[in-house]
Amino acid sequence: MNEGKRVLVTGAAGFIGSFLCPRLLEKDYSVTALDINEKSARKLRDKGIEAVICDLSDPGSLKNATEGKDIIIHLAARLNPWGTRKMFYDSIYETTKNILDDIGKNTPQFVYLSSICAAGAGGRKDHLTGLKEDDPVFKTGKSYYCDAKYDSEKSTRIFATLFSTIF
Repeated sequence: MNEGKRVLVTGAAGFIGSFLCPRLLEKDYSVTALDINEKSARKLRDKGIEAVICDLSDPGSLKNATEGKDIIIHLAARLNPWGTRKMFYDSIYETTKNILDDIGKNTPQFVYLSSICAAGAGGRKDHLTGLKEDDPVFKTGKSYYCDAKYDSEKSTRIFATLFSTIF
């Protein structure tokens, strides 16, 4: 059923990706993982996953990575609890923008995994206490991770709207 379907996974060596990629292989998908470092890529290759070294924050590094892929699953993000705004925006917002720009040349399905933080969690003492699922989302102004996720989701929604009207 899935045989021959080509999936590209960013953040494949991370927590979710390290479980997802082997499962995709079990389901007969052809999996290509993008990773920023050779050590992680080697671990993926040891599991039978094609791994390509790529810095998603550098658009030139992608080199049409999405070309020929049926599904793109974008998991990559900076998760460290510390860092500058630039570090978080480069690794979350800019990487998402670069993947979307590359996808714009092709027509694969796109899956973007985000975080509850994109709804305003984090950076607040009360977290999301009292908020309901249909309340508007907001930037925290205190957490670069949360705010970068918020902006990335916004870009992804805009891209999806434009993409669906073109195709």
